[in-house]
Amino acid sequence: LLTAIMMLTGVLTACSDQENEQDGANERTALSINAGIGVIPAGTSSATTRATDASWQANDAIGIVMLDAGTNTVTEGKTNYRYITITGNGSFTPDGKEHTAYYPTAGAQVDVLAYYPYTITISAGSLNIPVDVSDQSNLAAIDLMTLMFTHRLCKLVLKVVKDETTSDVTLTGATAILAGTATTGNWNLITEKLSMEREARDLTLPLSADGTIATAIVMPTQAGDGKSITVTTADGKSYTATIAANLALAAGTVNTYTMTLHRNQASITAGITA
Repeated sequence: LLTAIMMLTGVLTACSDQENEQDGANERTALSINAGIGVIPAGTSSATTRATDASWQANDAIGIVMLDAGTNTVTEGKTNYRYITITGNGSFTPDGKEHTAYYPTAGAQVDVLAYYPYTITISAGSLNIPVDVSDQSNLAAIDLMTLMFTHRLCKLVLKVVKDETTSDVTLTGATAILAGTATTGNWNLITEKLSMEREARDLTLPLSADGTIATAIVMPTQAGDGKSITVTTADGKSYTATIAANLALAAGTVNTYTMTLHRNQASITAGITA
């Protein structure tokens, strides 16, 4: 798994009154976070998304949820704090006063949950985060990570190549469709489980202009679920390849599929890195 090391303990304990004093005034100590993303595995795509990039970008935002220790009760009635790294250096600070989380006082303890990317639609009651990969136009916006910023979805890299029988096929302007996976669901911050819609839908993969490569963030999918990829050229020729039944799309993995177009069919070979 690609993980980030977040310099923050899971349970925060109150500081002493003296430690909470700032410039002679009794002020509460605001929570600050420093986080980094794991190293890119060798041989993976260079596309700049959270699944492949080793650094944050300016103004990236994470969500912080604080719970009374050992419970599912939101601390001080605030469900969702927005923290940003202004320069992209991994130092996250509150996005304004209303999004400032504070260390507990009077000996209290809290559990801290963190996730990326920040969303305002988090469920206050169940603490569910909506997950939707149907729009692949901005991969960073759908690359779900949670404390310790472990990738909960998976990355799919599709490479389209031709053999000697299809050397005359033009791939420019082609489209690619992944069938057999869910596209929406919810991530629960408490149970740390992903629930997905039962119905599999077609997902348009963001194929490059020359039709040779696509990089996508997709839902984890078990082996044997009937996944396939169809590439359709600009002049209407379609090539469909079934993904081997023993291949799963596991959370936190990078799956590289090479789809070779033959005259009357297509085939896929796969490589997976963690």
